[in-house]
This record gives sequence, C-alpha cells and structure tokens, in this order.
Amino acid sequence: KNYAEPVKNTDASIIMPPNLEPFFEATNSSPISVKGIADPKVKVELFLNGDLTDNTETSENGGFEFNDILLKQGNNSLYAIVVSNNKYSDKSQTYSVFYKKSLPKLEILKPENDSKVTGDKKIVEIAGNTDTDSNITVNDHLIVVNSDGTFGYSYPLNDGDNLLKIVATDPAGNQTAVERNVNYSL
Repeated sequence: KNYAEPVKNTDASIIMPPNLEPFFEATNSSPISVKGIADPKVKVELFLNGDLTDNTETSENGGFEFNDILLKQGNNSLYAIVVSNNKYSDKSQTYSVFYKKSLPKLEILKPENDSKVTGDKKIVEIAGNTDTDSNITVNDHLIVVNSDGTFGYSYPLNDGDNLLKIVATDPAGNQTAVERNVNYSL
C-alpha cells in the first residue's frame, strides 16, 4: 500500500483523521473509487467538492472504500473525516482530481495526407495546434507543444511510403489521433 498507516490514538478525546490512498490527478472516467484507512470500526464520511457524498464504516483492520463516486466535469476536491461518538476528526488530506471526457483538439496544418517529398532532404515538416495542456507524439516520439498550443517538428523519412500517426493526449488520458501518409523518393 502507498498510504501511511494511521497513528494509534493514545488520547481517547482525539479522533484521528482518515488517510486516503493517493490517486490520479486527472481522469477521463467517472464514477471512481476512493480507498483509505482509519481506526477500526469507525464511521468515515467522504466529501466531494465540499458536500457530504457518502459514508461507510471501516473494517476490523481500519480499511474502507467508497465506490461509484460521480465526479463533475472539471476540477473536483475530495477529503474524508472520521465520526466517532458524535466527535469529528480533522479533514484528511484533500485530493484534487480533474475530470474530462471530451477529446483534445488536434489540427494538422501540414503535411497534407498523401504528400510527396522528393530531393536530397529526407524530411517532412509537421505543424499543427492542440489544447495547451495536451502532449503530442508523432509515431510515439514526443513533440514539444508551445505555450499557445502550436507545435512543429521535422520528421525524417524513409524511402517510399511513411505513415505518420500524430496523437494528442490530454492530462486525463483522452486521445485524438490523425494519420498522414507521406511518400519520399529521390
């Protein structure tokens, strides 16, 4: 497990907050599950964007899990508290998760599909634009995206047909792909 074990409570008046398992900062799927650990046999309440969304009792070893937590599009914050004998713990660490299900923009300005390149220079210029937070790969090679979302790259060609697979990937893992065929001959 990647989360910290709870500190044993030696003062009965202090309710220790739960520890949530760390999770992704961005996702393209909702609902999600949230797991953690707290003192055994206590009630844990989960808050999504400041609102109580669910509660559960921890197991004998202190583990708990919330399933089917529906995220809203955009930024979401999650934290939990323990409730025991009508007393409340401090909040757990707050996690932010960005939920996006729409595909990133990907516009290829050049090359045109089925382009032909001849001569001594065995390269083709690739240029386009995407969302500013997206990554671009060309045949799995990472390309720099400028702060305005534009990108450009000189791609080396082989003799004959070259298939270029250009993929935009946003932080949530959504992808948009475009293919271009470029033919090189001397």
